[in-house]
Amino acid sequence: MKNIEFSIEIHASKDKVWATLWEDATFRDWASLIDEGTYMKGVMEEGNEVQFLSSVNGYGVTTLIVKTDVPQEQEETFRIRLPEALERIKTLAEKTQ
Repeated sequence: MKNIEFSIEIHASKDKVWATLWEDATFRDWASLIDEGTYMKGVMEEGNEVQFLSSVNGYGVTTLIVKTDVPQEQEETFRIRLPEALERIKTLAEKTQ
């Protein structure tokens, strides 16, 4: 496995970004850029394990950092598609609330 990292500044609260990341509809939206049909099984909380399967008032800036281990043969795919997915998360999270 190789560790790769990407980041993006999002003009939305941490809560909004978290919801965008893990609520089923928005998760499926952005995750489909990496692997169409991806969904999550489990609860995204610290210390929990989840499976990713295929088929405060106001806000400031939230920096989302993704660190993941990927199989070496999938590295190029993730280097291309994960930044696209981060852009989709940003767009979804920054929509007028």
